[in-house]
Parts: sequence; structure tokens; C-alpha cells
Amino acid sequence: GHPVVWVEMSPQNPEIMYASVVHHTEGGVIRSQDGGNTWTQLSIAPRTEGHAYTIRCLKDGSVVVTFSARA
Repeated sequence: GHPVVWVEMSPQNPEIMYASVVHHTEGGVIRSQDGGNTWTQLSIAPRTEGHAYTIRCLKDGSVVVTFSARA
């Protein structure tokens, strides 16, 4: 029900996907471990106001996320 602005697949396992959802109380990063059939919200980083933006999955399995500013 909220905008998804980014989707990223793991280079190590294409069944693992991440998406960023923008919403001031329910936004953040969500993860699927079954190719997008089910999704789980990850912990919300402090002071990010639910504004996750770009997500990059690195070759070593690390995940990097940028956050946009809240107006």
C-alpha cells in the first residue's frame, strides 16, 4: 500500500530480494527469501523516518542502503 522505490536481488542467491518502501511510519527495507512471494520488514534504522531509498547487494553478501531526507 506504500511506494516501492527500489528492488535489488542478491548476487549470491536470486531468491533473496530487498525493496525500499517509503512511508513515514511504515517505510524501510523489506526482504524476501523466496523470490518475492513473501516479504518481511527489517529493523528500522534510527532517525531514518522510513525513507529508505537505494539498496545495493554487494558480492560478499553485504547490503548497503541510502536514505532520503524527510521534508
